[in-house]
Amino acid sequence: MKNKTLSLVFAAVFLAGCANHVTRYGDSITENVALNVNIAAYPDQTEIVTFQLTPSETDDDPDAQDCDSEPEYDIRYNVTPPDITEKYGMTIYKYNKSCASILFYDGEYYTLGTFFGGFGADSFAIADLNGDDCEELYFTFSWGSGIHRSQIGCFDTAEKQVLEYGFSNYFSEMVLTAEDNRLLVYDADLDYEKISFVDMNLIPTEKIGELVFDGKEVLLQIDETDESFSPVIFSLTD
Repeated sequence: MKNKTLSLVFAAVFLAGCANHVTRYGDSITENVALNVNIAAYPDQTEIVTFQLTPSETDDDPDAQDCDSEPEYDIRYNVTPPDITEKYGMTIYKYNKSCASILFYDGEYYTLGTFFGGFGADSFAIADLNGDDCEELYFTFSWGSGIHRSQIGCFDTAEKQVLEYGFSNYFSEMVLTAEDNRLLVYDADLDYEKISFVDMNLIPTEKIGELVFDGKEVLLQIDETDESFSPVIFSLTD
């Protein structure tokens, strides 16, 4: 089983370097993007908090739902920074072999995206982008047996529902970053010195797009792609 897991990691890393679905036209690369920090909100603007996997040594709730994992070899870790759980009441768990990623919130469990054949959930942002006084948890996740892809999902604490955007970034990872009170999406490389399904480090490279509120819903705006020289908009879907 260990060899199978390592093969999956190296296969995903290999595919990540082969191609990228998104083509950019003149986007600059933002250097020194701060990850795993709280971004201070400007007056009258939403606070955006971004973080990556932060695993604990042990699971503090070992008898909880196993999310269709294989308990004989799959170990669940709490991958949430303690201050996030304390402030927002959210605890994110991840299994170290299957990559199943789940959120525990208000006494219930929610699966965060698809994980088979990929890394599962790997970067996160908390913000009230739609202005309803209830935070949303935005997250990136990757999956795909044969065709690796990363996507973006959202858990709305008001609706208590997990939805996903239809956009797929093929053969690569994505990471969420907060800059100037904007929640941006970057293509990402893996830190090769730190590759673990429950303890990964994603390094932002080129900007892909941005999460924006149009007055009705939070949309994913993707920069120019192979098919379009203008931004492409995606809505959340089941």
